[in-house]
Amino acid sequence: MEDILDKFKKADTSNFPDFHSFNKPLEQGLWVLCVAKDELDIKKLTAEEIASILVEVCETSVKPRVITNSFNKSKGKKVHVEREDGVTKYKIMKAGKDHLKPEERVMVHYFEPNQRFGSKRILSTGILSNLKGELKIIDPYCDKKTLDILENAGKTKLNFLTRISNIHTPRKQRSFLRDLQDFKSDYPDVEFRDYPQNDIHDRYVISDDAFVIIGYSLKDFGKKETFITVFKNNNDIREQLLNNFNSKWNISASI
Repeated sequence: MEDILDKFKKADTSNFPDFHSFNKPLEQGLWVLCVAKDELDIKKLTAEEIASILVEVCETSVKPRVITNSFNKSKGKKVHVEREDGVTKYKIMKAGKDHLKPEERVMVHYFEPNQRFGSKRILSTGILSNLKGELKIIDPYCDKKTLDILENAGKTKLNFLTRISNIHTPRKQRSFLRDLQDFKSDYPDVEFRDYPQNDIHDRYVISDDAFVIIGYSLKDFGKKETFITVFKNNNDIREQLLNNFNSKWNISASI
């Protein structure tokens, strides 16, 4: 048992659902089985082992009989039960893993036209600032107002992909590049890159926990009627967008 506890204490659980989002013994027990199987290659555990892990590693007090009762009462074959040398062991099934997945959430924000100041404030402090982790942003059009929105959002670590050629005059390009260098001197973890092709049209933001579809460029946000849609816990589409972003990012030049 000490060996299992030691492995759990060292396990990287960043790719698993947040344990502390679960407050019922069923989900807590399933979480332990999921980490054991997928991260530590421990296929089966007893209720006693699960309870010990919850107490010693997760600092959550659950008795073995409560784990057993929770598994017995659960529906949908979330765990497989085996008897080995007179001992009952549990193995998580696909239904159990699916049960742990957070429910997808979609939030739609509507913005009226000609409300630039208020709309940008909501975008900065009400949406972007609440996203977790490093941001990855695609917006083919940008200027100093873009930098103002990013600064007000309080996100100082981000990758921003744009097209400098969309700033139509050399004078405006030079002005933006000067503003960008000043911005980067204050926020050194911000990186802008110039995408060489003309096949980016949509605007979106990817964070650690969500992705956001924006109907209008940040620099002109609030000028016209638009929507912002925030998708949380839709990892399949988020991964597709992330792969698309990374492929474009890798062929783009740092600004």
